[in-house]
Amino acid sequence: MTPQPGQPDQPVQPGQPVQPGQPAQPSAEWQVLSGPAPQPAAAPVSGAAPQPPTRRAAAAAARRDRLGSARLGFGGVLRSEWIKLWSVRSTWWTLSVLIVVGVGLALLVGLAIASVAGQAGADGSGVTGLFESGDADAQTAQMLQLAASGIGAAALVASVLGVLNITTEFSGGSITTSMLAVPRRWPVLLAKALAVGIVLAVLGFVTMLLSAVVVSLLLHGVLPDQQPFSSQMLLVSLGAAAYLAALGIISVHIGAVVRSPAAGIAIVVGLLMIVPTVLSIVSGFDIDWALTVNDWLPSQAGTALTTIPMDAPAGMPAPEHAAMTAWQGGISLAVWSVVSGAVAWLLTLRRDV
Repeated sequence: MTPQPGQPDQPVQPGQPVQPGQPAQPSAEWQVLSGPAPQPAAAPVSGAAPQPPTRRAAAAAARRDRLGSARLGFGGVLRSEWIKLWSVRSTWWTLSVLIVVGVGLALLVGLAIASVAGQAGADGSGVTGLFESGDADAQTAQMLQLAASGIGAAALVASVLGVLNITTEFSGGSITTSMLAVPRRWPVLLAKALAVGIVLAVLGFVTMLLSAVVVSLLLHGVLPDQQPFSSQMLLVSLGAAAYLAALGIISVHIGAVVRSPAAGIAIVVGLLMIVPTVLSIVSGFDIDWALTVNDWLPSQAGTALTTIPMDAPAGMPAPEHAAMTAWQGGISLAVWSVVSGAVAWLLTLRRDV
């Protein structure tokens, strides 16, 4: 018998034939043995309130949120820039050249002075115009002044590292990825400057310390009363660390402004070598403003940080122009860092990547 529409199918009794068009239904015995038939999943009711997530799903979501915020936070940006700094080969080459140049020039100066002193006499009497007999502090200051002779060249290498750290990303196009990941942009610029500054601070301290030890050993016969491991050596080493770190930060800012490796390197070379030389020549014609501007250049600030003040030798007049103190040198480098950073920040926000 054919079932009517809307009428439920009747189960087939044992021995009863199945009518054409009627689906076969399991018998009562089969339903008892096999259990109830599986019911289809109920369709979600529109407008029903969503079910709360399980405890494990909520913990996983919170973990993802923390990781995402860490990546976008300044700590994550700084970690990323630190990894990128050490992942390029130019960083290793530049830092190696920095140590070799800084310590190597101090070694050459020490060998030259020791050779002149050896030819004139073991007591150094033939170089009285260069070294004056004095107490231990004066001899230590003279030794450290010679040891810092390689810091100027090391500063130039440090500036090149700062420029390349950011300009290579602009020239290669990888800076776009960084700026898209951090839309505010300023954390990227600050993280790059801090990463370079930290590395150069450590390298500057180590370079100055090694240079002082080398020169102290070479000039022990010329300056017998020197004190190599003293508070003066520590101060000069800290000054070299601050000088190279500040130059690295300033160079990163310059690179962010010009966005070109060649232009950035040309600017830092001119700032550290060409401009001071020109101003020194001009100041020789009694032009006061040239002397004042020259005093506040980064190179002069570095000299103030890596030099122990000494009295004028006996029989020689004191210089008319007082040298910059270490505190003034630190303030000068801080001003350079802040001003260059402000310019780089404004241009980075306004320009397209």
